[in-house]
Amino acid sequence: MVDYTWLQWFLVFLIYAIIGWCVEVSYAALKDGKFVNRGFLNGPVCPIYGFGGAIVIGCLYAIRAQFVLVFFGAVVLTTVLEFLTGFALDKIFHEHWWDYSKEHFNIKGYVCLRFSILWGLSCVMVVDVVHPPIDKFVLWVPENIQFWIFSVVATLFAVDMFVTVSTIVEWKRSIRIANSIAKTLHSFSDEVGDSIAETVLKTITKGTEMKEAVEQIEKYQEVCGELSEKKQELEKLYHHAARLRKIQNTIWLRRIKKAFPSITVPGVDDVKARITGFRKKGIHEDAE
Repeated sequence: MVDYTWLQWFLVFLIYAIIGWCVEVSYAALKDGKFVNRGFLNGPVCPIYGFGGAIVIGCLYAIRAQFVLVFFGAVVLTTVLEFLTGFALDKIFHEHWWDYSKEHFNIKGYVCLRFSILWGLSCVMVVDVVHPPIDKFVLWVPENIQFWIFSVVATLFAVDMFVTVSTIVEWKRSIRIANSIAKTLHSFSDEVGDSIAETVLKTITKGTEMKEAVEQIEKYQEVCGELSEKKQELEKLYHHAARLRKIQNTIWLRRIKKAFPSITVPGVDDVKARITGFRKKGIHEDAE
């Protein structure tokens, strides 16, 4: 076990978080031909790389001369970390932030054999080549400078985390509410459609006697009355759809969606289509 102070461990975490961000940006540039901020946060850091680097160094740096043990140890450590991180993000935000489901030998899309081997090989290089100069640097930095770095970076981390998480939470909340209302209206419109269709078919089948025609008109008027009562729910739907669109246009959410293409936006198109449909029918003429 490496004998660092907690401030030195924070420096190790920060350095590998920055290195990880650079690796992700470089990978995205080679893959997509453009710059994409691939971090969960807005700043130039990838916390999962910071934790991964600190864990690997803490557990394997002392046996760095034994390459085989370092490789297999790194495969296990990084795979467990990636799986737990992906699982936690999925449970918290109900989204797959990365998806390896199309890769061979994957586990629920969170990890796969190909990338686990890649992480293992990368960690062998980190432990043997990358970390020795980092180790010297961390031991060289004076303690007062370490504390100053920690204070500034921890504050920026906290602000960045708050902005990112609050934006995602609000986005997901608006989607849930809008989809719930859209589902209610969709169910109601199906009922109305079935009722009208049934009325028309009965009228055609049985003829157009005066008494029955009057009954059908009265039934249709009742349906229209029920539909008018849905105006308040439609107002609520319109409000949340507009709110959702506003959240989607924020710079933070646009960046996250570019960084994690696996994230979906369920139901937004359905919400917009339903609003348009009801407005065309004159149900929402006084909206806005």
